Amino acid sequence: MIGRITQLSYGRLCGVIRSSDRQTIFFHARDLEGARYNDLKVGGSVSFELIDDQVSGPRAASIRVTPPAKRGFPPAPAVQSPG
Repeated sequence: MIGRITQLSYGRLCGVIRSSDRQTIFFHARDLEGARYNDLKVGGSVSFELIDDQVSGPRAASIRVTPPAKRGFPPAPAVQSPG
């Protein structure tokens, strides 16, 4: 799934993501991959997996920061250099 960070709680190292289908989803810093919590920004774009935590309900996992797509253009494909 993809979404945007709508809230960060620095004291608790958690936040909220609004998914592209308008769900509000909790996340914790331990679920970040390839990014540090303190580098996140409200409004930042992320990709993630949605899991159903038996204790707390829906939660984002495997969260990765994604570059924002330019308006009107799809994201460019990855290019591998020869060699």
